[in-house]
Amino acid sequence: MVSKTHRVSAGYVPDWAGRSNGLHPDATAGFGRLAAAAKADGLTMSIRSGYRSFATQKASFDKAMRTYPEATARRYYAEPGASEHQTGLSLDAWDGRNRGSAFARTPHAAWLAKHAFEHGFIVRYPDGKTDITGYAWESWHLRWVGVEVAAAFGPDSSLTLEEYLGLA
Repeated sequence: MVSKTHRVSAGYVPDWAGRSNGLHPDATAGFGRLAAAAKADGLTMSIRSGYRSFATQKASFDKAMRTYPEATARRYYAEPGASEHQTGLSLDAWDGRNRGSAFARTPHAAWLAKHAFEHGFIVRYPDGKTDITGYAWESWHLRWVGVEVAAAFGPDSSLTLEEYLGLA
């Protein structure tokens, strides 16, 4: 669990950080199955962003703080140490064209909401749960939890990882 209140240290680097996209091997395999299932339904899905180092996350957050009003930056960007991307268990899915709120309006986002759990992923920051997660809805941000845990979330879930773990 990594969040604004449960952070990783600057020195934390998962063993799989050097792999393709820096994702845990199970997450990589799960995304492969997810992408194949999406393709069977006529949608192309890829990984826009996987693992991020502490330094990369710091640069991203610092740029957001320079670019957007502080409240907006903090709703959409994690400080270094507070990003799940630093675990190699999260990824940003992509349709190859749309980012941010534009992605939320795509068939890809609707497909992920309905099917990500079948492949071991959850939509980590559901709509309407900012008060619990600390982040705005991100229809593209997936967290690998494994098929067994993801089954508890089901399709179109608004359950957060914090709620599932009893932390909210």
